[in-house]
Amino acid sequence: LFEIIDRYMILHFSGSPVEAALVDVGYYHSSRIVPVLFVTFSCMLASVILPHLSRDWEAGRRELVSDRMNLSLKLCTLVLSAGATATVIIAPVLFVVGFGGKYAGGLAVMPWTLTYCVWFGLSFLAEMYLWCAERARLGSYALAIGVVVNVTLNLLLLPWLGLLGAVLATAASKLLLL
Repeated sequence: LFEIIDRYMILHFSGSPVEAALVDVGYYHSSRIVPVLFVTFSCMLASVILPHLSRDWEAGRRELVSDRMNLSLKLCTLVLSAGATATVIIAPVLFVVGFGGKYAGGLAVMPWTLTYCVWFGLSFLAEMYLWCAERARLGSYALAIGVVVNVTLNLLLLPWLGLLGAVLATAASKLLLL
């Protein structure tokens, strides 16, 4: 959802001509190719631990659920941070060799894209606790607030900072979501 909002905002509110805005959209999507894998990893981990958390929750072992969730979040943070660091190190080679040097704008915003993808992955994992506690509504509220913040910050930052503004708006909304 956030990516659709960002694309729409870049195209219509960046103040750039359509051709330049489309180039920025290409840069934006190129900066997300590897970071989205981190979100996918978090989603996979969340779907693996949810049955275990649910079993313990239903058995009344709420302290164990909390401990497992804390451990999962800490380990996931460590793995995603190490992966993001490795990605930042190899990104110049990826963009020059893999993408033929066409998406330098994507490389410029990739550190922030990695950051918000790590935050989003962690928030998805943390949401599993809300599911066990049957408070998924709270996760929905957080997501709705994040969308409102994303749109508002895009309106403020996009004309001023361009593509970086869109990525920073998304990063701020994902941090709020987390």
